[in-house]
Amino acid sequence: MTPPSGDRPRPTFARHPAGWFAVAFSEELTAEPRPLHGFGRALVGARAASGRAQVRAVSALPTREQDGLIHVFHGPGAPWPLPRVDLAGWTPGRTVTWRGLRARPSAVVERVVAVRGARRLGPPRCDGVCMTVQLEAPGAALGLPGRIGDVHLRVELRGLGWARVRMDAPASGLAAQQRIHVTPVDERTVDVRAVVHVRRTDASDAAALARDFHAAFVRGFTRDLPIWDQAGGSGGVRPALVPLWRRWCAQFHPGTAASLRV
Repeated sequence: MTPPSGDRPRPTFARHPAGWFAVAFSEELTAEPRPLHGFGRALVGARAASGRAQVRAVSALPTREQDGLIHVFHGPGAPWPLPRVDLAGWTPGRTVTWRGLRARPSAVVERVVAVRGARRLGPPRCDGVCMTVQLEAPGAALGLPGRIGDVHLRVELRGLGWARVRMDAPASGLAAQQRIHVTPVDERTVDVRAVVHVRRTDASDAAALARDFHAAFVRGFTRDLPIWDQAGGSGGVRPALVPLWRRWCAQFHPGTAASLRV
């Protein structure tokens, strides 16, 4: 007997996934060694005399500083490229960090893809480590009822540690983007770093909108924390997409079979 959609088994993964993961914001690294944490290990980050960011465990890890974040590559295989974010014309990024959340990376990213109150426009597009999802939603779904009208959302993933949500609200001339970076700390917890930018045709109130949009994003994200803490997963992906989502996530766990939690 098929269980109701809310009770369907969710895909979970026992080990740390492979991919690029943010371990710090750029301004957090100086020449003084800084303790960091990720993948069940103690890490150390610092800047060389040249200014280049370096992160080490027992040995140096592939490290890339890009768009205000320090990323390290974890796992086997060759690191894949990360797209640069064009920030010309956007407000300065407003950041937020959640540490030690009881969740798995796949559960957090699943909620990024499954925006509450949004309608999916066609099936997700998968190309190797990349996934793109197109959505539309009322402004109320983003916590700004009556402010921005209906919005179009484009969610881009590059593995489980890099996500960008681009939002366009034509009626108000507003555009926004959220950059969301999930990093496994140990077997049970993750850190999440996020950056929010806003752009508007009429730039007179762009700073105020950036503040309000950032606050709405924080409220919406925080609302899901009890779900992850209690269930270890978000249950956000619709049942029909669970097989696709599971296959896409499984590629970041080489040699480890994805398990199902009831």
